[in-house]
Amino acid sequence: MIQRHKTAIRRNKLSRPVNYLIDRGLLSKEMTFFDYGCGHGQDLQILEKNGFGKVNGWDPYFKPQAEKVSSDIVNLGYVLNVIEKTSERRDALMEAYAKAEKLLCVSVMTKSQKGYEGQEHGDGVLSSRGTFQKYYDQSEIKNYLESTLNTDAISAEPGIFLIFKSEKEKLSYLDNRYNRPVTLEVTRLDPITREPRKVRVFKPKLEELIKESAFIQPVMEFVLKHGRVPSPLESDDFKSLIDEFKSKRKIENIILDNIDEEEFLDIRARRIEEILVFFALRRFDKHGFPKKSDLPLSLELDIKSFFTNYKDCLNKATQLLFSLGNDRLMREAHKHITIGKVLPDAVYIHPSYVKELPAPIQVKVGVAQTLLGEIEGCNLLKINKMKEKVSFMVYEDFQKFAHPALLYTVVVDLPKLTTKLWDFELRENPPILHRKETFVGEDFPGYEKFRKLTKQEESKDLLSRNDIGTRKRWEAILEENGLKISGHTLKKL
Repeated sequence: MIQRHKTAIRRNKLSRPVNYLIDRGLLSKEMTFFDYGCGHGQDLQILEKNGFGKVNGWDPYFKPQAEKVSSDIVNLGYVLNVIEKTSERRDALMEAYAKAEKLLCVSVMTKSQKGYEGQEHGDGVLSSRGTFQKYYDQSEIKNYLESTLNTDAISAEPGIFLIFKSEKEKLSYLDNRYNRPVTLEVTRLDPITREPRKVRVFKPKLEELIKESAFIQPVMEFVLKHGRVPSPLESDDFKSLIDEFKSKRKIENIILDNIDEEEFLDIRARRIEEILVFFALRRFDKHGFPKKSDLPLSLELDIKSFFTNYKDCLNKATQLLFSLGNDRLMREAHKHITIGKVLPDAVYIHPSYVKELPAPIQVKVGVAQTLLGEIEGCNLLKINKMKEKVSFMVYEDFQKFAHPALLYTVVVDLPKLTTKLWDFELRENPPILHRKETFVGEDFPGYEKFRKLTKQEESKDLLSRNDIGTRKRWEAILEENGLKISGHTLKKL
């Protein structure tokens, strides 16, 4: 008899899927949460201790009497992979989906998470403890979820998928996931207390009062993100400005007058590019492009501002997607890369700067992410120029290690829609990185110390050699030259 309950793990921290939901703002304290197959219930206990008061769970072994309640979010965490009967597996998925009012989060063990030991049993393996495990390919579980539920399963991270009940909420999540983070330093609060304040000015001008309003900063941030002034229907802060000062046109003029014209045009161009990349990737959703009526309001108004109509937007997005198969267009796109380490066969870049790449290359990376999801700790991408492959690489901490070692990399083969893990973590002599500043922008934390270390190493003629790529050989070269590295500084022994 299969001992399913023995797969339940005792933890003192949140599971990966629940932590992801909170980290991405998908699960808040105001929402109801149900853990389908909660095991020992650690996630529920930790959530309750941290102020999440609307959480429940059920488990066939540990909490069989608990009621299976419908909730905003249902978590089906590492359940499907321990059920050996395919019919029961499907029933569990269907029931969990039926209980989810907003979002179902499904997580499974993947083949990249090791653990193949055991005797073959059905489509999985039996362990010596009498437990069953099925290890999924990323594309296999995605296809299974979508074919069973007849809706999109979004890859969040390897083995973690999100199934939204609302098309609008799905599109909002995806739009935010691919947006560039934009910040603006505009003082709208008291410089000392940082609290909103009312000011009295002798014969004040309307422009001065608007600039000092507590509502102006979030409106300016919206403009810098979207490349347009918001509608009162989508921005309560903009509506408050209009209610307070009664002059919508004056407010719009003041906002635009305080943004450099070239910067504003660049913001608009970037937002158009973001939208095209976003919709190019929607072609991979189960039902293709979303209906216009399902679009979030801000996205719908963006399209209205920047395109002739919705059809025009989708046509341009389709052209962008098809550019991936055009060698000439892709070669041209690679010529316009201005950030990252560009080599004849590939581009190496920190994930933070993908949005600075030409749109066709963004789509290429986005297609890989659609299959794989987010790789925790990924700090370098390899985008192959000659092959349709993207590698998600995890190195040791850039800030802590002067020459971080490669821990593992996941390679996505786009034509085959497959992934392959290369694990270096236990190797005695792993590959290491040099010239870290070449993979990032000048605004990256630690950029200057990376650059200074490279200059020191170049001055000692250490980087011109072709045998510096592994940890042991690099350490030997330093010792041969009577040198060592302390922090990010080259010193004599």
